[in-house]
Amino acid sequence: MQGQLLKRPVAVTIDSQCAHCAKPMRLHIDSDLDYRSEDALDPVVYLPIVDFRKLKAPNILEDF
Repeated sequence: MQGQLLKRPVAVTIDSQCAHCAKPMRLHIDSDLDYRSEDALDPVVYLPIVDFRKLKAPNILEDF
């Protein structure tokens, strides 16, 4: 989203672990939501759809 607003490519690297098997994983995600994993895992990556006009919490995390 930030890359879309700034009109330039943005990318992030996320170090996490599988919620099922606890194996560590590293994901690279760009501003077009294209992603790749350095590991042999097939993660599920999604973008939550939020109607910001109806957001009542102080931040997006509190509404989930």
